[in-house]
Amino acid sequence: AWSGLSEDAAAELEWIDLDRTRSICGAVACSGHCIVAENIQQKSDRNAAFVKALGIQAYCCHPLKTEGKLIGTLSFGTATRPKFTANEIEIMRTVADQVATAMHRIRQENALRDANASLDRNAQERTSELEATYRTAPVGLAVLDRDLRCVRVNERFAEMSGYSSAMHIGRPLGEMMPMLDEGALSALRQIIESGEPLRNIELRGRTDGEPGSERVWYQSWFPLRDESGRVTGINGVVEEITEYKRAEKQIEDERMRFKDALDRLPAYLILLTPDYRVAFANRYFEERFGPAGERRCFEY
Repeated sequence: AWSGLSEDAAAELEWIDLDRTRSICGAVACSGHCIVAENIQQKSDRNAAFVKALGIQAYCCHPLKTEGKLIGTLSFGTATRPKFTANEIEIMRTVADQVATAMHRIRQENALRDANASLDRNAQERTSELEATYRTAPVGLAVLDRDLRCVRVNERFAEMSGYSSAMHIGRPLGEMMPMLDEGALSALRQIIESGEPLRNIELRGRTDGEPGSERVWYQSWFPLRDESGRVTGINGVVEEITEYKRAEKQIEDERMRFKDALDRLPAYLILLTPDYRVAFANRYFEERFGPAGERRCFEY
């Protein structure tokens, strides 16, 4: 900043030359001490050449310091008299100290503002990432309040219930998922009362979206707490395993059909373990020798 100078002169002073042989400001910055130049127009001082060209007769430059570190210089000059009084120099020093303190505070405020802005940006980025993860998670996610009303649900959870995610907000879970009987809802209320999670529960039912098809879900519910530890709601993770259960049943049905076919064979048929124990025997064998079990084949 400057006052009493033309813009061209101020532009030349924008950057301090730290070569102490070329400017008073540079000498002050290097030494860290105040320099007072008097009768400049009657002297040939290389350091004062620039201010002499401006018609300045007396010039006083103070270092600006905070916490022992130089942050700049503050200069005073006059073209009307050849020197400053001691009182004027002391006033200039006081002003320089106040300017240094103000500059330090401004720098701290700017640094704090930049840090807060960076934290805000990082928080917004992390929030966006979490929101995207929550929204697109391959399992159903839901947050309920203490009255088991939906605070938020993701798209996968909404697909399971057959309603849009927006329709869930503020509505009781039992209304949105009527397959939850009173026993299931009571178990969720117990989480709020006890603060203990409910894990790995299998649920079967039908939804309004697909009323003609039984579906199966694997669910876990966990308490949500505030800073004081009070349970404020519950968080649920629900995974639909309908297709898995269907495939599991198909495999079991195939196994039973295969066993039935083996039982109908009019021949002894057994399956041995590596140590010759009878792991499986068809009906024809068991009717003759007894049920398969821990005995080895040669012990029958």
